[in-house]
This record gives sequence, structure tokens and C-alpha cells, in this order.
Amino acid sequence: MKLTKTLRAAGAMVTLSTALLMTARGEDARPAAAARPAVNFGGPDRYLTFVSTDKPIYRPGEKLYVRAALLHADKHTPSPDRQVQSIEITGPKGDVVAGGWVNPQDGVTGFSWDIPAATPGGEYTVK
Repeated sequence: MKLTKTLRAAGAMVTLSTALLMTARGEDARPAAAARPAVNFGGPDRYLTFVSTDKPIYRPGEKLYVRAALLHADKHTPSPDRQVQSIEITGPKGDVVAGGWVNPQDGVTGFSWDIPAATPGGEYTVK
């Protein structure tokens, strides 16, 4: 399931996206013989990414601050992985308008982008 957070800006929109794995447990109406095969969603070491920004509305000329926390799906502990991660901001036409590499610390990464004054309005996505 894909969770998308939309931020409205004066004439522009910023969309923050992150993929979340959700598991539902319940009783199946079908008999056990007709049960579907189990699907592996990454095994016991799954991680969830939570993305946030410092405010909901941005205007050209302001600075966008993005924060992402990578937590273990079951234990809710920060990721011990310290590999460099990439962040991309795509514009309304699907082109990459900003991006970079960030070093996580205790499962948290941060990124900032000075929004150019001539930035056209539309929907922007942080990946």
C-alpha cells in the first residue's frame, strides 16, 4: 500500500511518498485446503520509512526540510544500517528537480532544499 502526504503551497503542491507494508490477520472464509500460499514481505527484518517535513505549505524562495526515520517493523527500533541513502525531489512533469545523498544517524536522515524563486507551481514528490 502506498501512503502519500500532500502539502499545499501557494500555487504549488509538494507530495511526500513512502511505501508502507501492512499486514492484516483475520479469519479466512475459505477452508484451509483452499488457502493461498504465504507471501514473503521481506522476512522478519522488515523496516518501515516515515517521512515528514517541517511545515505543510511552501512557497518559492523558502527552504524545504525533509526528515525520514527508518524503523524496524516489529520492534520499532531505529535501523542500525549506516549506508548512504539517496533522496530525490521530482517536479510536476516527473523530472528530478533536486536530489542528493544523505548519511543516516540512528535510523534518521535529513535533507534540505532551497526552493528556487522561479519554481513553477504543481505537485512535487519526495522519494
